[in-house]
Amino acid sequence: MNEDQRILEEEFEGDSDRAAAIVGASYLDELLREILLEYLVEDTTKNNKELFSGNGPLSSFSSRINLSYRFGVISEIERKLLHGIRGIRNEFAHKLSGASFNDKSIRQRALNLSVPHEMLIPKYIPIPRNPEEKVPLPTIFKANENDARAIYQEAVTHVALLLRGRQAHCTLNKIEKMEDYRTATEPGRQLQKVHETLLERYEELRRKAEELGHEMGQQDSEAQHRQEVLFRANKYCLDQTDKAHSEKNYD
Repeated sequence: MNEDQRILEEEFEGDSDRAAAIVGASYLDELLREILLEYLVEDTTKNNKELFSGNGPLSSFSSRINLSYRFGVISEIERKLLHGIRGIRNEFAHKLSGASFNDKSIRQRALNLSVPHEMLIPKYIPIPRNPEEKVPLPTIFKANENDARAIYQEAVTHVALLLRGRQAHCTLNKIEKMEDYRTATEPGRQLQKVHETLLERYEELRRKAEELGHEMGQQDSEAQHRQEVLFRANKYCLDQTDKAHSEKNYD
């Protein structure tokens, strides 16, 4: 059993349905916060607090899920599972009393979170004490499909494991701080690379058309010409700007 499984099982043990729903979602919410902090450019404690609390852009569970997906931190399936768990938490939080996993809407939300058997890992894996010892193959248990709470708890534990994998990826692929531009024309030089790429694509279209014995379409040909003119004009302006700086032609 991994650490997340152990912690969550202890949290779920004996809790009311409301507590289980809220605790499970809160655990994943905090885990997402940890992952995003790990992934984003380093900043001050004060700026981190402003980002993740109050009216900050990453202060809510919903925004953390959505931006994690847009940052490429989680997959589309993980986004759907997290929003499903968030939705169940919200239903429990908004109902003042009597809410349970037997409620029709909550039950259906929970059943929609069911994790495929092939994506589950065993809770316990026997480990041999020596190379000669034979141990039984671990059994992979699946929550009862009719038990909405069990399905919810299984989904929370499953997503926690997925997020630990994403956390490891983010640690190895942390966003690096963007360096300052060093010259006035450096931003323009980067834009020129975009123009170069577009010109290469038009040239490839022309080459393929010639291979097929055709001429490039008029619309594409005109677009290529406009791109070439724009490229040359931008390059001339950038070269002139660099020259003015090198000769300190300042007023």
